[in-house]
Amino acid sequence: MAIESVSGINSLLNSLNATSQTSAENAGTSFSELLKDAIGQVQDVQAENNANSLELLSGESTEIHTALIEAQKAELTFNLAVQVRSKVIDAYNEVMRMQL
Repeated sequence: MAIESVSGINSLLNSLNATSQTSAENAGTSFSELLKDAIGQVQDVQAENNANSLELLSGESTEIHTALIEAQKAELTFNLAVQVRSKVIDAYNEVMRMQL
């Protein structure tokens, strides 16, 4: 049995890494667009988790392990998003504390 990677977090990290590497080359992507894309990916993972949970609860699916894996993916991507949000808020507060 192959272990599947957590694609939601990997895609989120890959998009953040790719954007940070190309930010000097491509000034067209704004920070707000990056956050919107990342939040959209988190919402997609959450929606997939909800769909799998509903299938399990309604009896359409008997694969409990799939629902549990999707729940863990959703939890991890949400926790990552919360940590990124906290870092952004900390950075904003630090900038606001700077004296001119």
